Amino acid sequence: MDAPGLDKITNLLAQFLDVHSRRAQIVASNLANADTPGFQAQELEFADYLEQARQEALTPGTTSATPFLEQTPRTVAQTNRASGLDGNNVDAGQEMATLSNAGMNYLTGTTMLQSRIRTLRTAIREGR
Repeated sequence: MDAPGLDKITNLLAQFLDVHSRRAQIVASNLANADTPGFQAQELEFADYLEQARQEALTPGTTSATPFLEQTPRTVAQTNRASGLDGNNVDAGQEMATLSNAGMNYLTGTTMLQSRIRTLRTAIREGR
């Protein structure tokens, strides 16, 4: 189900921004709980999710049983990290790197969306 008035590529870019915003929220939660005993760091499992969204957006005439805009990436515990004596496995350095990556991806997405909107505006103006 596409957002009203937006084409598939624009929808994909908007969803990309939503995912990276959500990723930053999860990292912020991890950092806020760095001193909480027993807290298990969370992460967003979204690689497969974004790949499906990309395929739907770029392949004409395809639709899945559940369109990507109706799905949400799963949040899963990071069980592959070593826990401290209190059972907490938040690694502040790794979380900051993830936050930085999410921020850079978000910035890239906003730049791409701005470019897409400029292209659409130009096409509309010249098509009059």
